[in-house]
Amino acid sequence: MDQTTFFNDSMVPKEKRATQGKAGLLSVEGIMMLIIASVFDLLGLACVVLILLFGVGIALGRIVSVCGFVVIGFWQFFRPKEASMEKKEKAEKHGAWQNIKTLSKGFFKKHWKKLVAEAFPGVGDVWPSFMHIVYSEFK
Repeated sequence: MDQTTFFNDSMVPKEKRATQGKAGLLSVEGIMMLIIASVFDLLGLACVVLILLFGVGIALGRIVSVCGFVVIGFWQFFRPKEASMEKKEKAEKHGAWQNIKTLSKGFFKKHWKKLVAEAFPGVGDVWPSFMHIVYSEFK
């Protein structure tokens, strides 16, 4: 049979099959999330300008940071990940609340260095932490 008319997964080398389902930085998901992260980082820069000019950007900066963490966090929570059968069985056994706790621990363990800058007014608004979080998810 010709490969153009019939395609089977067994014909694809194992190395290519492992990377076939992964989204890269230049995939649609990667570009979309980089744009969203850059919007939050640019809004943070606008808050820095408001802090410097009028002193009112601190509260707006906190709102932008919280909204950014919610959007990026939901994206990471609902992002399809490959899980082993053991993890799936454990997740079904312990329930949804345990899964949320486990995922949030993993998120904070992985990105705590990037999140520290967001705790300081002005510094977190200048530092492109959302871009770093999205980039580190794809590399």
